[in-house]
Amino acid sequence: MPNIKRSHFQSNPNFKACFAETHQTGVLDAKTKELMHLALVLALHCEP
Repeated sequence: MPNIKRSHFQSNPNFKACFAETHQTGVLDAKTKELMHLALVLALHCEP
């Protein structure tokens, strides 16, 4: 199975730049951003 992350980033450099920019530490640390991402994924893909 190909490395999806690597092939996706190579196919769209703008997405790679956006992804890198949003995951840099700033006001929120990386752990907080990961937890927010998890909460959004669960909220959008799980039935109540």
